[in-house]
Formats: sequence, structure tokens, C-alpha cells
Amino acid sequence: MLRFIFPRGGATAVAAATLAVAAVSARSAVINYGSLSSNGVTLSNIQEINSDGFTDTVGGNTVGHFGALTFVNGVLASTPDAYTISTSGGATQTSATLTDRLTFDLTLPTAVNPMFIVNEAGAFTGLNGGVGILAPTVLVETPDTHLPLSSVTATLSPHASPFVGPDPTTTVINWSGTASANANGLTSFHIEISNDLSVVAPTATAGLISFAQLEKRSFSVGFCPNCATSGGGSGIPEPASLGFLSVGLTALLLRRRART
Repeated sequence: MLRFIFPRGGATAVAAATLAVAAVSARSAVINYGSLSSNGVTLSNIQEINSDGFTDTVGGNTVGHFGALTFVNGVLASTPDAYTISTSGGATQTSATLTDRLTFDLTLPTAVNPMFIVNEAGAFTGLNGGVGILAPTVLVETPDTHLPLSSVTATLSPHASPFVGPDPTTTVINWSGTASANANGLTSFHIEISNDLSVVAPTATAGLISFAQLEKRSFSVGFCPNCATSGGGSGIPEPASLGFLSVGLTALLLRRRART
């Protein structure tokens, strides 16, 4: 999950250059995306940490499940790359979990009361009682001491997790999630976006197979500079800002369809 929307246009930045990948165990990896800048805002120490060690090469750069990141006009976005987890059962129950974090430090030119607006979308497929569980979360902290300023779990549509595949048929649920986290008037923040996906395939009737799969297909974070109140409570985003974010999300979904 991630963010930024500004009322005026700005530079286009793409996470290019050399991206370093450090394996922290046989089943996990750390992908360093470096820094990005747009409209006077800088994202530094951009890092993805995943639990399955997945890496890929996009445009000559090494990426993780989030894929290539772009920071355009204050919107950080990506088309996720193989961001999926699945499991199948039958005689016994099986389960699987993909844990992923995207973190970065945000520096603003002046102190504001920002709102971080995260949008995600994907699909769940379930067969014979297969279950999908997700709860995307945005955590905003102070950059040095990591003092929590705001933590919000995304609201999911068409309904809250878990998603369940009916027995004995298959179902496909196209889900989406939105989270808006506020922060007080500072110039620097540390952001962590959790994107864990869990699936369970229960014991099925003799001779049948149960199955569950969760996939994340689009992701973006918009930044509304002064949407939060000075006390850190909820504010009303400017229509122009939210419209800008919607345009970015539409572009992401179109790019995704072009790939499939």
C-alpha cells in the first residue's frame, strides 16, 4: 500500500538505476528500490521485504512482488508481479501465506497535515470451501524513533475478509481495498505498507479437491497534502486530489489487462 497526490503537476520518476537484492534467508528477500522524487517530495530507502524470496527483472532492474515502481505527479504506483498465493487440499487441510512489506521514508519541503490514500485490487478463487484472508494495513511513523502516528487497515469490497469458495462449486471474487491514514504537521515520515495474503484449502469430501488462491493485481498510494486535520483526525480529501488518484488507478488496471 502507498501514497501521494499533489494539486499541481510534477516531474516523472521511475524506479530505475541499479536495484540491489539481498537475500536474508533461503525463503525471503530484501529488494532495495533506492529513491524517487516528484513535486518536491522525496521517497528514500524504498524497500520491499517478502517471505518467499521472489525476484524478477523488469526493464533491466530487479524487482519484487510489487513490480516496477513509478512516482508520477505525487502518486506512487505499481503493477504487481506474480503477487499471488494458492494451495489445494483434499484428504487433508492445507494452508499457505505470503508475507510482504513495502517501506520507505518520505520527506516534504514544508510541514503539512497529510492523508495517505492507499488503493489495491485483486481476485480470489475458491473451490469446495477454499478460504482467502487479507487485511492490507498502512502504518505511519516518525522517521527516526518509529513512533506510531497512524495505523489503518483497509476497508475491503465487496465485503470484509475472509472470502470463501462455496462447496461444491467454484467462485471468483474481484476484491478491492482502500485505506486512508492521517499524520500531523511534520516534514518527514516513515511508511510501512503490509500486504499479507493467506489461503486455506480445507479437508474435502472424499474424492474431491479443495482450492484457494489470492492475487493482488493493482496498487497505488496517493498523498493529499492538507486533508488531515491539525489534530490528526479524519479530513475530507480535495475532489481534485482524489480524481487524480482515480486516473492513476485506471491507468494501472488498463496496463494490467494489456499484460494478460
